[in-house]
Amino acid sequence: MFKKFYKYRFQVACARNSGKTFLFINAFDESILAGRPELRFKPIDVQDGGDSFWKITYSIEKKTFTKLSVNGSA
Repeated sequence: MFKKFYKYRFQVACARNSGKTFLFINAFDESILAGRPELRFKPIDVQDGGDSFWKITYSIEKKTFTKLSVNGSA
């Protein structure tokens, strides 16, 4: 992931669940946006995209990361 870090684009969303606050961080290869600039402002949820994405959840209260999802050699 770190070798390609500069090529990723990020989406960050904040949510509350059962009184706890979470950040959802979505990272995907900039090539996903190629020819589709309108996608820059829409949530992107890549389910199976080779090595082009990863996502993780961060708990504000616990200050911990959980639910890392990586596909391929992201």
